[in-house]
Amino acid sequence: MLLDFNGEYGWEDCITRDKIVYNLNTHRDDGDRIPMPTGVLLEHEILSVLTDATDKTQKPFLKRVLEFRQYVEAKDNPQAYFRGILTRRVTETLFGCEKKKSDDLIDLFRPILKDEDLIADINFYFKTGVWRTNSGIYFDAEENTRQCNMYRKAETYKFPDDLMEKMLDYMYLQLIIEYLSSRSNPEHLSPIINRMRGIRKDIRKIFDTSAGDDLWKTKNFVVFNLNMVNLTMKKLYPYCWQSGLIR
Repeated sequence: MLLDFNGEYGWEDCITRDKIVYNLNTHRDDGDRIPMPTGVLLEHEILSVLTDATDKTQKPFLKRVLEFRQYVEAKDNPQAYFRGILTRRVTETLFGCEKKKSDDLIDLFRPILKDEDLIADINFYFKTGVWRTNSGIYFDAEENTRQCNMYRKAETYKFPDDLMEKMLDYMYLQLIIEYLSSRSNPEHLSPIINRMRGIRKDIRKIFDTSAGDDLWKTKNFVVFNLNMVNLTMKKLYPYCWQSGLIR
């Protein structure tokens, strides 16, 4: 197995003809993709390398996210369970939180619920310090929060088809849970989520978690041509090599 950082060893007669060459490309969508099981790509150390996670706060957060994901995915109906957590956290956000904190939380819900107009139908009534619908329903009781767009979006949430998009939703929800309980500060953890958002398309371009293909394809020599791979993704390969994850 050879990591070719400059595109020098993928030619037909180079080293051996009996080889498979993966011409990887993060700049286009038509490059080769490496078969990799989901469990390997979502391994804690790989995600830590991909997101350049800090040791003190961000790596532990990633570990909690993966544990949360494993817990939810073990349920009989993971999507329904995830929805249940979402709706409960929406209620907690709109009932009982002070304005600044609820605004911060709403911003964390937006990427999950995919709606920039998430709270267009509600407003904050400063006189009594509660949210209310534009039609006049005050969220002075938990059940009243069900009358808004944000709650309905949470009720009908669907997991994304893309693996990393789904992982991002787990990350956002974990942060929401921790911020609601005052265990974490979004200022410390939002950067790692933003980095994951930034690389998710690159991951999709070079890894294939749906394929059942053998990495070696009956050959005994594999070349990973990284010449057209950006620096962020290049950093991942030496770790995969050393740990044996792509062997």
